[in-house]
Amino acid sequence: MYITVNRASVCMGDDVLDHKIKINLPDDASYEDLYNELKKLSYFPYVSGNNVVWVLSNKEYDCIFSYFTYDNTFSAGLSETLLSNIDDGTHSYYLSYFSSPEKWKEYFYSGYNNNEKDLYHDGWGDEIKHCNELAGKSMEYKVTHKSIKKYFQGFFRRLKLLIHGD
Repeated sequence: MYITVNRASVCMGDDVLDHKIKINLPDDASYEDLYNELKKLSYFPYVSGNNVVWVLSNKEYDCIFSYFTYDNTFSAGLSETLLSNIDDGTHSYYLSYFSSPEKWKEYFYSGYNNNEKDLYHDGWGDEIKHCNELAGKSMEYKVTHKSIKKYFQGFFRRLKLLIHGD
């Protein structure tokens, strides 16, 4: 199954690139398989402070999964895991960028009109707890030969996907 993923830009300099990629996954792929493929491709950009949240969505679901960069945590948003069962028919997915766990928490709280009882009832308790644990934290990024090599390996994998489409 070919799916398309696009992501938000994180800064003005990031706006000059097209972030849309096409990925070929098995028909029985889960959204965790997609996450692992995006990690392998170094698709998630580094952001200063490295305490941001990426949230995968499509037209049907606002949060298929969330990814917290600070502690490299993947958080399942749906109990259904197979992409084929949550696909909206377009095979298109989008990664939204939240500049902090607090911003992500504000966003999903607003969807529930700040009704914490309903949030917990619908299974958002762990997400709330994790956002609170990471609030205000940041880490300094050290540029090393290994990090530069990893960035360019991911860049060339994405470029290959863009050119060849597989």
